[in-house]
Amino acid sequence: MLSPLFFHSQTRRRAAGRAGRSAVAGAFALTLAVIASGCTTPTAQQTTTGPLEVRIAAGLSLPDGVAERFEEQTGMALSVDDSHSADELAAHLHDADADVVLGVSAANASGIDGDAGLVSYISPRAGDGAADFALDRSDRLTAVSYDLVCALVDRSAAAASGTPVPTSLHDVVAQPDRLVMPDPTADSSGLVALAAVDRQSSGTDQLTDSLRQLSEAQIEPTDAQALQASSLGGGDRPVVFASAMRAVDIFPQRNIDAVTSTCTPRVRYAAIVAGSAHVNESRKLIDLLLDDDVQADIARSWSALPVQRDATVPQPYQRFVDGYAATASGADLAVLQQQLPALLDAWREQASAADAR
Repeated sequence: MLSPLFFHSQTRRRAAGRAGRSAVAGAFALTLAVIASGCTTPTAQQTTTGPLEVRIAAGLSLPDGVAERFEEQTGMALSVDDSHSADELAAHLHDADADVVLGVSAANASGIDGDAGLVSYISPRAGDGAADFALDRSDRLTAVSYDLVCALVDRSAAAASGTPVPTSLHDVVAQPDRLVMPDPTADSSGLVALAAVDRQSSGTDQLTDSLRQLSEAQIEPTDAQALQASSLGGGDRPVVFASAMRAVDIFPQRNIDAVTSTCTPRVRYAAIVAGSAHVNESRKLIDLLLDDDVQADIARSWSALPVQRDATVPQPYQRFVDGYAATASGADLAVLQQQLPALLDAWREQASAADAR
């Protein structure tokens, strides 16, 4: 490995009907330069004149009814812009032209670094689950959802090919001609896949060899495109690294299994911008996003899992949560901040070498 990995084994209590949540607790989010140490207090004069400006990650949207409930509680309207990439979301922190950024993935929010201006805030509702997903040394990012990025197997296509179904990460990596994966330089699920390989490598040589093999897989820009390019979407490769939740939403009728030992959580966060003129209202929005019913709506609309313990997990996702819990034994991956850039550079080097061959 590039350097010793850092594991957290904090275990969360299981709530009734939520088997397996203890295995995904603790500060396991992949921290790619997201430990915010910027402003802890607002830097703009506060006002009660709206609207509240929300910037949300591309492909996500606020669940129905959230804007109406927020306006009923605060008297302030929401203005939501959902057209921004992770890098653009990070830029909004520096430009101070938003009140709240929402849906930021710790795995790819490289612009949210020590210079970012975020307001410290721990919601009184965070103790019901969201706090279990807090990043180390940061009280400025509130977890609102997570999903599991796994090596997924199209069981029917794998059986039809007559080759063994992979049961471990080693099996997946060793057969790159059967694998589709998202580009780690463009999609956070691809970076999560690299981190899973790093976690399970026994040394630098094994990691380098695994990255070389992964670079020979079919690479697609996003996990949605990787899913469509796999045999699930009509391609000829039965294994794909992607969000298990997204996979069953796109292909609800397909026989999809996860190689559970490869599954790694990807957490999405909300943050209040220090340049906000509506910090009190921003706090109320974050509180609202942690309501159990809103959490259930986020899970359904974002192809995600709720962070609050008592919120309902969509039934199609539960088997992945249970399967992950059965293999994870409470140990969750937290990659040190400085490791991920080096891991990504190592991937690029192997991918460039593969292109040259």
